[in-house]
Order: sequence, then C-alpha cells, then structure tokens
Amino acid sequence: MSALYENTSRLWASVIITELTRNGVTHFYVSPGMRNAPLTAAITYNDNATLIEGMDERAASYRALGAAKALGKPVALVCTSGTAMANYMPAVIEARRSNIPLVIISSDRPKELAISDANQTINQENLYGDFVTGSLNLNAPNEHFGLKSLATSISHLLKSTWFPEKGPVHINAPFREPLDNKTAPIADKMIEEAKRYFTQRGPATNYNSVVIAPSTEVLADLANTFNSAKRPFVVVGKTLENEIDAITEFLQYTNAWTFIDVSSSIKYHFPLRRQAVPSMDHPEVYEYFKQNPPDVIFHFGGRLTGKHYYRYLSENPDIEVISINSALTKEDPAHRVGRRVECNTEEFCKKILPLIEKRDEKSQNVWENFIEKKRNLIENHELSYPYISKNIIELTPENETLYIANSTVIRSFDSYMHISDSKDLKIHCNRGVSGIEGLLSSSLGVADITKKPVTLIIGDVSLYHDLNALFYLKKDNLPVQVIVVNNYGGGIFTLLPVAGEKEILKHLVTAHEMDFCKISEAFGLEHKRVYTKEDFKKEYTEFFSNPRARVLEVVISNDENIKVYDQLKTVKM
Repeated sequence: MSALYENTSRLWASVIITELTRNGVTHFYVSPGMRNAPLTAAITYNDNATLIEGMDERAASYRALGAAKALGKPVALVCTSGTAMANYMPAVIEARRSNIPLVIISSDRPKELAISDANQTINQENLYGDFVTGSLNLNAPNEHFGLKSLATSISHLLKSTWFPEKGPVHINAPFREPLDNKTAPIADKMIEEAKRYFTQRGPATNYNSVVIAPSTEVLADLANTFNSAKRPFVVVGKTLENEIDAITEFLQYTNAWTFIDVSSSIKYHFPLRRQAVPSMDHPEVYEYFKQNPPDVIFHFGGRLTGKHYYRYLSENPDIEVISINSALTKEDPAHRVGRRVECNTEEFCKKILPLIEKRDEKSQNVWENFIEKKRNLIENHELSYPYISKNIIELTPENETLYIANSTVIRSFDSYMHISDSKDLKIHCNRGVSGIEGLLSSSLGVADITKKPVTLIIGDVSLYHDLNALFYLKKDNLPVQVIVVNNYGGGIFTLLPVAGEKEILKHLVTAHEMDFCKISEAFGLEHKRVYTKEDFKKEYTEFFSNPRARVLEVVISNDENIKVYDQLKTVKM
C-alpha cells in the first residue's frame, strides 16, 4: 500500500515518498517527531521503502551518508521541524564536498505558524545554502498545487543529486494538522488526481542520464601530452565508487609512476613493484622528486590526504598539472592546476586509453631498500599507529571493508606501502571536510547496505564525538568491528610543530580518562582491550571468523608513538 487517504497531509506525504521510491530512493533514515509523522507513515506503508530509525539526527545523517557511499545513489533523511534539520548540517557539508547524493526532507509547520515564531519553528527554507545542489520549498498541502506538480517537482529536484555533479538536495515540506491517522475531508479534485497518480508507474518525469566527455580534439591533445612526456606522473585522489574500475585500468595500462591516495580505495592494489611510489610525506621521497621532477602530472579525482604534495607543486612551478575530475569544485590547494578536464571519469579513461602509448615497465628498485627499512622499524618497535595500520592492511582478508577515520588514523594508512603484495580492500573515509565526528555512524550506514562486515579504525577523541552511534550498533546488531586506538587524547597535535608550545598543547590534546570498557558495557556491547602487538593481531583476526558488533580498544603509549614517527623520518634511501 502506498496511498494514505485519511487526510490531506497523509495523502500529500504518500505522493512525496512514492515519487522518491519511483526514482530509486528506497532507504529512509527517519528521526522521531510529530511534524514528520505523515512522512513516517507514508514510508512505513510503502512496500518499496525501507525505514531505518535514528533517535539522534546528527548520528542518523552520518549513517545515511555512509549508506549513500556504499549504495552509490541517494538515500533520504527525514526529520521534524525546528532545530532537527540543523543537526544534519555537518553531514550535509561532508556530502556536498564529497559529491555524495542525499535527499534531506525537513518537515515544517505551515507558513502562518513559521512566520509568527510559533513553537518549534525557524526559517527552514534554504537553510543549507550552497551546501546542497538543489532545494524545493513546498507549501503546506493544498488543492491548488496539484499532486502532479508535486511529483514532477520532486523528480526534477532529484536530477540535481547526479547532474551536473553528485550531491545532496533539500525538500522542505510543511504539514498542517491532523498529522496522525485522524480522518479529515480531502478535496474531491485532490482525490481524483491521487487515484490517477497511484495507478501510474515510474517517475512523474524521466530524466535521461547525461555523460559529459571531452571532445575528440581534447582527448587527442591530452594523449599527445602524456605520450610525449619523458617522465609522466599519475596522481589519484579521492574518487567515487563508479570511477574506481576505470582509473585502475588506466593505471595498469600506462605503467607510469603513480601516487595513489588512501581515499581512492585502490591504494593497496598497487604495491611498489606495480609502479606505485611512496607518499611525499616522507622527506626522502620529497627530495627524490625535487631532484627528478616529472614533466607532467595527470591528477585523477579530488584532493589528497597529505599536504606535502601541494607544497611540492608550489615549489616546482614548471611541472604541468592536469586535473581530471567529475566534481566541479576547485580542489587545488597549491593553485597549480593549469588545465581542468571536468567530465565523466569513466568515459574519459575509456576514450583516451586507445590513444595512449603503453610504456615499458620501469624498475622501482630505487625505493625498495628504503621501504623495507621503514617496515622493519615499524615491526621492531612498540605498538603504534604505523604498526596498527600496517598490520590491519596485511591481516585483513581480501575484499573486506575498512572505514578509516580522520586525523592520525588516515595519515597512518596513507603512508603504508608494500614492495610486492597487492591487496583489494574496500576503503571508505570522510575526506570532504575531514571532520572527526560521525565516523562510527557512517560505518553503520555502509553495513546497512552491504550486509557484510565492516571494520572501523578510529581514534579515541573521534569516537567520543559519536558515542550515540553505539546504541544502534547494538540495537541493529550490525557486523561492525570498532577498532578504537586510545592514547588518551588528541595525539596528532603532539606530532605537529605546535607540540613545542606546552601551555597551548594541553588545550589541543584534551587529555581524558574515558573508560571505553564501561562505555561499551553501558550500551550492551562486547569490548576487548589490548596492550601488546601479539594480542592486537590475535583479537583483530578473530573477528573475521565470527563477524559481530564489538569494540576492540587498542591502548598505545603516545610517547612511544612519537618515537616511532620521529625515527621513521630519519630513514634514508
């Protein structure tokens, strides 16, 4: 059943939800509230809709973000009026900057109440500003705005989730009472229009997919630039799910030296002997490329995790930098991109590959001794971030999913390099604006969609920002393993130059004595705590034989962690 005829608000909500499902939006992350009760009812009684409950709007919004990442198409958020939608803002910003499609539906009071400062009202129209790719500000349900107009307007808005680039959209939907199933008169005209609408199939308006590709002339020119370069260099930043296979094929075919960011999800597929190079965060790597600069860089996707690549570009202005990206945002911190190709990345790779001259495979022996020294140093020291990331990558079975949190965690995973072993892992991270909140919730969203195990690696302070998500980790019994690396504060600041300012540092580190065992128990979750390398490896690998909701706390000494990072900087080629 899709149509609800008890009253005008419920019928109106039925059309909104039906039109969304007809356009492929089937997952709805709903937070409780009376003003959105008509929408909640419409979702509940729609056979094509899945409702996922979320008490806390911020946690729900990040969970939806993770789901949209895994699904590759929009999921919806539904909330009541007032400040509820404001709690979505951080996730909406992340979605916009990461080109993740979301549909935010904020229920509202009718205009006569909203402009009179009635209870639980704010001006909800266009609240998200430039952080959405489109907005639809509806009036309260009425017979003068036809249901066909409502449905076609929703179809039109949904086009903005994927064209000209992917991103979130916002529907503000006021409702008048009654909001429950109380019977109230509906205009005959609206009933007749509803009957016609609900007997139809498919979206009110079908929008054909548009693929933006460079012209033949542009492709030929770019191919010539690549082929004529003595030392072409390929860089891969954060990518969308649908771009991964095409970029992988390009890298395998061209055999050019490549730096691959962890946010691309393909970093570990390319070891040193498959043309990958270590991060420029290593001083020795930076110096090597300073002495042996490429003449052209093809940069696929978005921004990189490390900042030293951009410092390198700033200090080497003669290198030609070409950006190939489906996103329309600048993403050029060094202000060095000389040519931008804004297009469908899959189509670009497909059409340019026949024009590229395949190069003979080059030797990467220049890096092997250097990388081996670093790997041995990490293994021979106490438990540290580099040890944890190295062993998670190497111990995780093929095709498993990792959700990598921000701050020290993602930098540690980005620095990893193997000489010869290739590993296919599904990597998710929130690098749009790189906030430390909402990471656990995001990993739950991935598990909602894939129905497969997910391992989240997160720092202690970051987990503190998302403790509410532990409730639904337990309640929904999702197979998510939370690896919380606990050094009792924001240890990243002790690795930065500000560490020398002791009076300031203490306010940045925010030292704590949180007991994650007691916190986990409060939510009814399994918890394990480890202090040694051996116990960590044992507990980590055990999860894959019995995936389940649990928290694995890895306690490290921040002083020992600093020592490892300091010694890694001294390794020479």
